[in-house]
Amino acid sequence: MKHLKTLLFVLSLTCMTQIKAQTNKSYNIIWGELITSSEIDKGPLYQKTLDSADLESFRLKTKRDTITFSNGMKVELLSAQELFIKGYNIDPSNYSDNRDPKYTKPTFMITNEGYLIALYNHVEK
Repeated sequence: MKHLKTLLFVLSLTCMTQIKAQTNKSYNIIWGELITSSEIDKGPLYQKTLDSADLESFRLKTKRDTITFSNGMKVELLSAQELFIKGYNIDPSNYSDNRDPKYTKPTFMITNEGYLIALYNHVEK
């Protein structure tokens, strides 16, 4: 009986850790309408790539921002302030809610090898 209680305790801790790992993210994946089932099958690859990517230069101070991918997927980045409140080691004062008016967001792509690529369209004026 003692072993059963210990096992149940360990399992409950594992479940709580799993739930926290799933909800304690710095982003939300938004699957677009044009995403194919083969793209959704790559979800674990996309999540692993996003987890290891440095997206801080695209994060805003108090507002969520969305980055777009060439396959139609979108990723909503939580604000620096939200992450600070969630306990992340982040200083919201290092972020801004304003960007240069000439700034154009890139479109992103994740390769089959798990690399994140930012595609910029540059227009000379």
